[in-house]
Amino acid sequence: MSLRPRPSRFSFVAFCALVALVSGVLITTATTAPRLAIIDDVKEYFGIGTFHPYASATQVTEFDLAPTPEPLAPLAPTYTWNQTGTASWATAANWTPTRTTPAPDDILLFNNGATSTVTNVPPQAIGELAVSANTTVNLQANAAATLTLNNGATALSIASGSTLNVNGTNSLTITIPTGSTGSISGNMSCANAGHLLTAGDASGITFNNGSKFTQDTGCTPASSGGAFGNSSVIASSIFFASGSEFIQKAGANPFQKTQPASVVVFQTGSTFRFQQNLAPSFSG
Repeated sequence: MSLRPRPSRFSFVAFCALVALVSGVLITTATTAPRLAIIDDVKEYFGIGTFHPYASATQVTEFDLAPTPEPLAPLAPTYTWNQTGTASWATAANWTPTRTTPAPDDILLFNNGATSTVTNVPPQAIGELAVSANTTVNLQANAAATLTLNNGATALSIASGSTLNVNGTNSLTITIPTGSTGSISGNMSCANAGHLLTAGDASGITFNNGSKFTQDTGCTPASSGGAFGNSSVIASSIFFASGSEFIQKAGANPFQKTQPASVVVFQTGSTFRFQQNLAPSFSG
């Protein structure tokens, strides 16, 4: 009966030890990656991580040394709202998993298909806020607060069929700083206090085809601007795409800047509905 070497896997540490036994020579040049030459007198072909049978008596084999991979960036923590009815944002157990240590890159999901009034929204920076699966969320702060969303693309997202209402009696600002964006395909509204939705870049927040924003009763920011800020904010930071709709029932006009500049851009095919008992203004 003859015995034959069987392919097997081994670790990089074992590989290095084997190289030392068979007189491995490290070869480098100015233009190539390091290579390893192995003089083989044991009738084995050495591949990185595997033994293979080889027939000849002596073989010189070169190997490219694989570069050390960059460490993977840790995934941002994701928390899903698990309540219906009225419940507090600040209660750790209202999130799954339990949100005991809020972090500025947290991803917060509302996707239970129910209607929830989320109270005690604090001043906080998070990575992303997303509403989906026909879910309705009413955000209410217990004091004036700013919620900063800074996770890059789609830091704020509202899916078609879902709604985000900012309707507490204390002002709540949702701001998307430069480098991050918001994408609204569902509905959004502000009411009962001077709430704001602002972006740090042109087209930082886009209302897509089929979406709607309502500036409702009481949404009159102390800054004297509209729901998207006053003349000091970035021009063209709010973009209403064709098929989207803005409804103004209260507060100041959304344009705010001197023509031709404007805080908002209404693309051809979008709709601006003015539902106040006064003459509309089309510039700041």
